[in-house]
Amino acid sequence: MVVGTVKRVIMGLNRKTYEPCGFCFVEYYDHESARQAHTYVNNTILDGRTIHVDIDDVGFIVGREFGKSSKTGGQIHDDVREEYDVGRGGFSTTKLAEIYVSTHAPTASDRNSDMHP
Repeated sequence: MVVGTVKRVIMGLNRKTYEPCGFCFVEYYDHESARQAHTYVNNTILDGRTIHVDIDDVGFIVGREFGKSSKTGGQIHDDVREEYDVGRGGFSTTKLAEIYVSTHAPTASDRNSDMHP
């Protein structure tokens, strides 16, 4: 289905690596085409991923192509997601930290072994 003529596409980039980070801005020549994209493309599945379409009347501003995460340079969602997503590099940085702490935290027996008789 064609929803309108695309004026330009700006890929969202990781601020630190300059790699695509899972979003883009699509500009149409008219508002009706953007509305149709929202109506017919929003919540569809592409390559196993849900496509989300938001209408942004502000339009593209230089700098918005970079992810908002101050931790990773990508999307904020990538910092907090719980699920493993190979297409986004595995687990989020927050989840990886939780896994690391849970697997490397000292146990009671470790603490007891530090005690001297």
